[in-house]
Amino acid sequence: RGYLSLLRRKYDIYPSRLMVNGKEVYVNDDFGILTESIPFIDRLTFKPGQDIFSIEYSVSNYSPYRMDKFEYRLSGLSDDWISMDDSRSVTYTSLSPGDYTLFVRSVNDKGEIVAMNKIDISVTPPFYRTIWAYMFYVLCALVLAFYLINSYLKRIKLREKLIYEQKHIKDIEELNRIKLELFTDISHEFRTPLTLIEGQIEILMRSDMLTRPLRERIVRVYRNCLQMGELITELLDFRKQEQGKVEIKVSEHDIVAFMKEIYNNFLVYSEYKDIDFTLTEDLSEFMVWYDEKQMRKVFNNILSNAFKYTKEGGNINVSVSKDEGYAVIKVKDTGMGISSENIKNIFNNFYQAYDSNEQGMPVGSGIGLAYSKEIVDMHGGSIDVESCVG
Repeated sequence: RGYLSLLRRKYDIYPSRLMVNGKEVYVNDDFGILTESIPFIDRLTFKPGQDIFSIEYSVSNYSPYRMDKFEYRLSGLSDDWISMDDSRSVTYTSLSPGDYTLFVRSVNDKGEIVAMNKIDISVTPPFYRTIWAYMFYVLCALVLAFYLINSYLKRIKLREKLIYEQKHIKDIEELNRIKLELFTDISHEFRTPLTLIEGQIEILMRSDMLTRPLRERIVRVYRNCLQMGELITELLDFRKQEQGKVEIKVSEHDIVAFMKEIYNNFLVYSEYKDIDFTLTEDLSEFMVWYDEKQMRKVFNNILSNAFKYTKEGGNINVSVSKDEGYAVIKVKDTGMGISSENIKNIFNNFYQAYDSNEQGMPVGSGIGLAYSKEIVDMHGGSIDVESCVG
């Protein structure tokens, strides 16, 4: 049987040599293509990077074969038969990944097929063109699509939120405008009866029939009427400040004497409310440049707030000191305090802290401290607050 097999092989066309990328391939070499001798191979598998391969064919020495015509065809790439040259080799370059079948045949002068050889060829794709790679690409595309859709929806929500906030701001501005107009109208209405009251009190103060204690009480009433007039003027000035029409007129004053005067104005009120009201002075005199009329509004607002939120039996202290050429005035009280989330807003227009009283209701109009800060800023100074609830 071995003799007959050898005899049969002599009349076949068979591959005799394999070249890959210009190098000859051997059994079990580094290429890893051949596991047995090339004439007995039925399948060849080329890996990524093995782009150029050539297969040389040999035939039996039987003389009729020498006169035959040799042709080849790579099924899966072309259906046409191509004539071989005298070297009887087939070369392919950069085949696409896939499965092919290489046919080589000899044809006599009558067009009859004398012999044929067939080899299955498989070209494996690189890792980035494998099924797992494509699955990964699809997964990445899905993740990217999800991210883009999610980002788009977030942008839509953000745009809607921005539109809502802009509308909310406009509504607040409109409400503030209405408040200012209301305050302005009421202020004008208050001025007339208050002027009449001041006039009557001035007539009483000129009377010789008043005793000294009674005269002192009437003077205090008169001062409070004047202060109320200043508060009404403050509302009107705040309207001007909103429109950018407020100006300060500074001159040099003794800040210590100025604070003593303000302290005395509130002293009777502190006795009425049973609050321990004290003034601490670290220096006897300190000349400072400021607008006395405007700064009076500042301290009236601050002290009014202190008395408003300090219960009976509490204490309020005003201190005057000097720090590197600046006058430092501190107002300390045992009031109800302000929470950390509200403390940053108290200098905003119309802001009212709802946790500043026992009923949880806002107190005041919310313009006093905002206006005070504007005045202090115009003087090149600063105003700050430190507090906690309780």
